[in-house]
Amino acid sequence: MNEISVELPIGIFNGENRYRRCVIRPMTGGTQKKLASKQVRSDAVKLLNTLLMDCVVSIDGFPRVTNGVISDLFIGDRDFLALEIRKISRGDKLTTVITCPHCNEKLTMTSDLSADIKINQLDGLEYTVIDGVPQFTIADPDSDFNAVFTFPNGVDQANAMRYIMKNPVEGTYALMYNCLISWNGKDPKDLTLAIFDELPIQQADFVLDEFQRMLPGPDFEIPAECPMCGGDLRLSLASSDFLFRLRE
Repeated sequence: MNEISVELPIGIFNGENRYRRCVIRPMTGGTQKKLASKQVRSDAVKLLNTLLMDCVVSIDGFPRVTNGVISDLFIGDRDFLALEIRKISRGDKLTTVITCPHCNEKLTMTSDLSADIKINQLDGLEYTVIDGVPQFTIADPDSDFNAVFTFPNGVDQANAMRYIMKNPVEGTYALMYNCLISWNGKDPKDLTLAIFDELPIQQADFVLDEFQRMLPGPDFEIPAECPMCGGDLRLSLASSDFLFRLRE
């Protein structure tokens, strides 16, 4: 099988070193069999872990690829690897069927995974690295609110999933809480998830929008236009969503 080398949008920090190079290989029939297991396919995080364990050959800075290494990768890097594995396995074209919200027409849309999906790089964002942990600050210009976060990884994602299945907003708050380093100067160990409930709604929206804006990795929201009515569309993909789609 043809293996290729890719560079992670975030990478792995170890002291002053940052490792970004990974070698990946295409999916096989055996990979598809593992992913199609009901136990795996019903859990988006487990699905991604299974894919990456099967198709990531090596990661710079590590003697071998383990479940722990895969889980510790930042979400943006995990999504990026899933996207690149899909591209070398089944090509760049992805066909999806959606319903236009404006004219209610059923549409078959074809996307180019290389041309249409933007990869947001860490180097394009304002961040610092302290004790090997990359982190960023969200400060509300209209108040003295200030919070410092690191980027979410696979462990944070798995912990947040138990909330997301019941309530997507609470799940998002849980993911952010898992990444919290300081909240208005306070240690998150002294706080609870309720800090997000206590924010005024406009401030809560601001923090959420800024958190999402600061996340490197693939942007799976693809703008499009309805060919029937000309209305604006947004195709929403997910790294665990396009692995089983049409094989172009």
